[in-house]
Amino acid sequence: MKNVGNRRLTYLVLIIFLFIISSVAISAYMSLAKRKELNYSTLTYSIPGPVLLFLETENDNLRSILYDDGSLVIDVVSCRENHCLVNIILSLNKGAKVFHALAKLSLNDNIVYSVDGEPLGKWVFSLQDLRAKSGFFRNCLILAINYYGKTIYGNCLFSENSLKVIPSKPIIIETDESKVELETQYEYDLSSKLLKSVSLRFVSDVLLNMFKISYLDFIGEMSLESYSVAKPLKLRINLNTAVFNVEEAYLTLSSEIYLKYSSEISGELILKGENYTSKYTIRKGLGYALLSINKPLTTPSGKYVIILKDSNGKKVSKAEISLGKAEIAIKEVRIVANKNRGKYISMEVLNFGTLPTYLSKVHIKFDKKYSVVIETRRIPLKPGGITYLKLQLPKGLVPEEVGSLNITLINDLGEQLISRNVILQS
Repeated sequence: MKNVGNRRLTYLVLIIFLFIISSVAISAYMSLAKRKELNYSTLTYSIPGPVLLFLETENDNLRSILYDDGSLVIDVVSCRENHCLVNIILSLNKGAKVFHALAKLSLNDNIVYSVDGEPLGKWVFSLQDLRAKSGFFRNCLILAINYYGKTIYGNCLFSENSLKVIPSKPIIIETDESKVELETQYEYDLSSKLLKSVSLRFVSDVLLNMFKISYLDFIGEMSLESYSVAKPLKLRINLNTAVFNVEEAYLTLSSEIYLKYSSEISGELILKGENYTSKYTIRKGLGYALLSINKPLTTPSGKYVIILKDSNGKKVSKAEISLGKAEIAIKEVRIVANKNRGKYISMEVLNFGTLPTYLSKVHIKFDKKYSVVIETRRIPLKPGGITYLKLQLPKGLVPEEVGSLNITLINDLGEQLISRNVILQS
């Protein structure tokens, strides 16, 4: 009997041991799975019009251009251990004029570099890595490190929920016709650590070195209109041969395919679609290619073919890409009253499809009586993620008490994405 009891005890200990081992293994697997499923952010800022842009010309003169409105999109494409690939898009006159480029944000020193490794300036869209070892902000925030050869520091004003940064010294730009003094104020949300709004003029050495834009001048505030968290838009492009290998490929919001490769040949990549053709020269070694499939901030569609040719024009390999479609759902809607900014609609929008699309208009009907159309300047709705929207409502239009809403979302192609009735909680 004693042996039977010992055996049972041994079995029980063995079962408990196996259970612990399996639990640890499952926990480790889930931890690794979560680590692989990284989500990246997209920030969309609305710029109120009129917008005055100062552009640096080839002769180092400043050219001023006036636009009706604008938006600035900052999209994190992907991240590695020490840097993130970032897509920066400045859209003016509802997409009539677009500046766009890819850059690398160093997570070690918060400096923005071109894809080729040239330093462009200081990152100002978040408070990441700006605390000194002592725990205090050192000079609060560096707004620019190479703005016409100057480093621009900021003075800080802390409030309960935000941090405001004002340059310690005004920046003066002189032209043949005028002299301009810049007095920018940046406001950061302390909980999210994101740039929340910019008052008056916007100074960025990244925009200066990337697009030759000295500054943007506008009336009112450049404010954060939407914030998205989504999976990377990774593509599978099978162009691999014995002499060419695709390391990784992503679809960017500039409607470009970013393709990183290793190659033993020189040649050319050619992309062909129903209405679009683009080319990019490749060289031996490690490199990248940018293939346009449409205009920036425009919903792509259909099938595309990418052909790899060597330097003699001989076809080496071919790959087909089918992009799928966007599928939109509205998760949560609230009407929020703010003392300073009046009433706005807070909304969460999901895209559980495989394609990004761009929100252009929102039709809202209140209690089946009052209605309003809000233009949103092409807000990205990325697949595999959620977008948090803040839509400003016209003053005096919305009644004090609202019981229900009918919301219709329209994209940049004029397509209805979804129409939903929402009962508001009292």
